[in-house]
Amino acid sequence: MIKLIVSTFLFFIMQITIVNNIAIFHITPDIVLIVILYIALFYGEIGMWIGFGIGIFLDLYNFSLGCNALMLSLIGYGAKELSGRIYRDAPLLWGILIITSSVIKNIIIFIMQKELSFQLIITYILPEAIYTTVVGIILFYIFKNYLFMRNTYNR
Repeated sequence: MIKLIVSTFLFFIMQITIVNNIAIFHITPDIVLIVILYIALFYGEIGMWIGFGIGIFLDLYNFSLGCNALMLSLIGYGAKELSGRIYRDAPLLWGILIITSSVIKNIIIFIMQKELSFQLIITYILPEAIYTTVVGIILFYIFKNYLFMRNTYNR
C-alpha cells in the first residue's frame, strides 16, 4: 500500500511539473486520473482513498476548493465497483474507462466552477480526454507489466 501511495504522489509531482512539457496546443494528459483509475481497478478501495488524498493536493495546487478531491474519489469508487464486474485486462476497456472518466471529471469540475460551455467541451475537454486516453493505455500497460506487478489481482 505504501508503494501505491508513494507512486501516486510521484505522479502528482510529475503532473504539476513535467507534464506541461508534453502539452499539445496547451492540452496535457491527466496522469493522476490514470493512476487513480488503475489503482482502483486493480487494487480496489484504496484507489478511492488515494484519489481523495491526491485530489486534496491538486485542489491546494489549483485553488479549486475540493473539486478534484471529490471527483477523483468518486472516480476511484466507480472504478472499484466496476473492477469485479468487468474483464480488467482489455486495453479497449481501459480506453473506454479513461475517456469516460476524463470527460465526466472535467464537465463536472467546470459546472462546479460555472465555466462550462459548448466551446470549452470541443476545444478543451474532448481533446484532453483523447490525449489522456492515449497516454493512459500506454501507462496501464506499463503499470500492469512493470510498475505494479506484485499482488495486482489480490484484494
